[in-house]
Amino acid sequence: MSNSRRIALAAALGVAAVTAVSNPFDSRAMSLAASRGQVHGYGNQGFEIVGVPAKGLHPGGIRTVRLTFVNPAREPIKVTAVSGSVVSTSKAACKPKATNLVVRGYRGRLPVEVPSRGKKAAGELELYMPTSAADACKGVTFKIKMTGKAVKK
Repeated sequence: MSNSRRIALAAALGVAAVTAVSNPFDSRAMSLAASRGQVHGYGNQGFEIVGVPAKGLHPGGIRTVRLTFVNPAREPIKVTAVSGSVVSTSKAACKPKATNLVVRGYRGRLPVEVPSRGKKAAGELELYMPTSAADACKGVTFKIKMTGKAVKK
């Protein structure tokens, strides 16, 4: 594919909120609420990453967030990379660092073809809360920035 045909569509798009619980049997559950963010890319092109809520995150626990890619452009795209990172928490005493919550990475096949003005459910991000997570992180909301890259199909 020529460089003129290649576009790097960065999606700083699904800033997700994840709430931790102290016990896997607690009635409270981890919640993920993805919201539409700014679309970055060349021209007005970009895509959105939407996460499906996961429940029951606790120290030592692993959960996944199922993802859907949304393409508002007139041309189909291929999503070639996806990642996530913890960017903040709702409580200053619980720092957004790997000792409290780790986004392990995208699990799924790449590239993912997304039709023009369409969406495609594909893959997931794996979240891990280490057993070392600070007590201050109980009930805290973690914000996760999901990013991705795509090329024109």
